[in-house]
Amino acid sequence: MIATISTVLLALVLASASSASAECAWALWAAQEGSVKGGPYQGQSLSLMSAHTSAQDCIAKLDSLQTTGDQRWAPTTLDGYMEYPKAEITHVKWQCLPDTVDPRGPKGGGR
Repeated sequence: MIATISTVLLALVLASASSASAECAWALWAAQEGSVKGGPYQGQSLSLMSAHTSAQDCIAKLDSLQTTGDQRWAPTTLDGYMEYPKAEITHVKWQCLPDTVDPRGPKGGGR
């Protein structure tokens, strides 16, 4: 009886793990860089903005961020510029990526 219960529990755990791994989560990233008085863009920062259960949900979030003058390069990529007093401009590139892709690059293992 205990062996049967253990077998059933193990089957349930394996079934839930395989269905969870079949789902793909999506992340919305924002890369920002600034320019002062027409100078070169510099000081890029990369931030995780939000997580979504599907590409469609992430794209819907991009749709809500898009304003006049923004450039949509693909359904999953949006470029925007924000101007501030003192001739400061911030360029932001928002991008939806699968959770298996980390735009920060590989993590250093260190030696």
